[in-house]
Parts: sequence; structure tokens; C-alpha cells
Amino acid sequence: MINSSRLNGFRRLSDIPKQAPATLAQAVLLFAVLALAVRSILNDLLPELLRIPSGGPEAAGAAAAHAISSLVWKGAAVLVALGVIDLARQHRRFETQLRMTKQEVREEYKQVEGNPVFTYHDVFNSDKAEVDELKERYRKGTVGDVEVKQKLFNALDAFLGPIRERRTEFAAKPERVREIIMEGTRKGRMVAQATMDEVRAAMKLNYKLS
Repeated sequence: MINSSRLNGFRRLSDIPKQAPATLAQAVLLFAVLALAVRSILNDLLPELLRIPSGGPEAAGAAAAHAISSLVWKGAAVLVALGVIDLARQHRRFETQLRMTKQEVREEYKQVEGNPVFTYHDVFNSDKAEVDELKERYRKGTVGDVEVKQKLFNALDAFLGPIRERRTEFAAKPERVREIIMEGTRKGRMVAQATMDEVRAAMKLNYKLS
């Protein structure tokens, strides 16, 4: 089942075209800021540009080069600053669009499907009636994670109980464990030998050295 929060996130993304007027207004504002920055740069350079005709060719060339260089660097700085601001603004808007609301958080909290705690309940809890009851109460919000996890702990403890007992039993009989391992090894070798005999026969490798 698809997570409800993801669906809500996609719904908010689909609402982006409706936000076109606000986006257009922000673009106009950025353009106005850029125009003001360019005007300010030109006002700073205007005295140097006006002094170019009064000097000689070398002075005019140096002044023009300095003016162009200053214009390029200041313009680049303004563009970089505006780009950083716009990137931060878009990042914040994207996070806002995908952020879960309080109601979505409550719905996510009540969701049983995909919840790992209930996945373990389904596998290890033999009391299916208890699991169904917990799921129903969880969806209604009448049971918290503490109780659900405590019941899971009890179910896991009951499931692992017989395994612990067998482990304790065999830990007290190391010689018996060794015998079981050796017997399993012997049987495994017999099966492996028979299998290799079949492989050699099929590949016609069952020759004998004279």
C-alpha cells in the first residue's frame, strides 16, 4: 500500500501550477533588484566613463578597460548573490511543499501497514486475536507504541523460549554436540561422494589409472 504522506506530498506538488501568480511576482521582484543593482554600478562608473574623452588615447583605453572590468566583476557578484538567494528560496519552498502537516503526522502515526512493529507481530506473535485487536486500537489512536512494543517483546520472548532451552540443554553436553557434528559430517561426505560419482559418470570422467 502506498504511504499516505507520499500521496499528500504528490498532491501538494500538483498544486504548483496554482502558485504561478506568486512565482511571477517573485520573478518580477528579482528582476527589479537586478535592475537597481545594474543602475547603481553604472552610476559608480559614470564619472570614469565621462572622463574618457578628455584624456589621451592611452588614458582613455586604460579608463575604458578599468570601467569594463569593474562592470563585469560587480555584475558577476550581483548575479551570484541573486542566484544564491533564489536557490535558498526555491529550496525552502520545496521543503514547505513536502512537509507533513500535523493532521498528516497523526494519520501516519495511526498507520498499521508498513509499520515494522506490526510486521514482527504478524510473524512472531502466535496470538492472532491480540494482534488484530492491537491493530484496531492503533488505527483508532487508543493504544500507544509503548504497549504495542511491550506485547511484541512478550511475543518474541515466548517464541525464543524453547530455543533458549534447547541451547542450554546442548551447552551442558559438549560431547553430544561433537558427536552430532561428526555424524552430520560423515553423512554429508557420503552424499557429496555419491553426487561427485554421478557428475564424473555424466561427464565421462570415471576413468581409472592403470
